[in-house]
Amino acid sequence: MKKTQLIFFITLLVEAGLIYACSSFLFIRFIELMFFSGLLFSVLTFWFSSSGSNSAHSYYKTHSMRLMSGANIEHNPFRLR
Repeated sequence: MKKTQLIFFITLLVEAGLIYACSSFLFIRFIELMFFSGLLFSVLTFWFSSSGSNSAHSYYKTHSMRLMSGANIEHNPFRLR
């Protein structure tokens, strides 16, 4: 088993354990809570693992720096790891 696959399964087990604990504490069905937490984890993973300058947040930061400093900043190509 590759290292990335092992990390994926460990992350999935930790996420499932946290959701199971929360669902039993809040008396909500596991599958309902798992759907929304899966969306949240997916968005956070995409946000923190991507690099480059094709996002709106990155454009905002680049243009703010350009206005404050007057420097011309080059964009990095978008890459998702």
